[in-house]
Amino acid sequence: MARELTKKQKAFADNYIESGNRTDAVFKAKYKVKNNHSARSIGSENLTKLDIRAYIEKQAPGAMSRIVEISIKAKNEAVKLNANKDIVDRAGFKPVEKHEISGRIGSEELEKEEVNRLMDVFGDKKE
Repeated sequence: MARELTKKQKAFADNYIESGNRTDAVFKAKYKVKNNHSARSIGSENLTKLDIRAYIEKQAPGAMSRIVEISIKAKNEAVKLNANKDIVDRAGFKPVEKHEISGRIGSEELEKEEVNRLMDVFGDKKE
């Protein structure tokens, strides 16, 4: 049986459900963190805790119905669009975020072909 969440854990989970952003959820839950990196780490750690995951999963249908309601009833088109994007993202269709990688390994400058080869290995191709 899942144990009771602390006030901070519950606040984190509720904020995460609303925003989908673990870093913002940590700040809004009033964790004592000094920077975004620390908040992101705490958020990631919280999302691995079974009690928090169970709470989030239990609350998810209510959050989704609020988002669907917003997507239908909002008067502002931007709000409707964002709500619909959120529905698609949470359904697992969020586009993959791509990052460009460049730099040195040791003292060797990476050539474009080497970067492409490495990106192929890790599933992303630099054009």
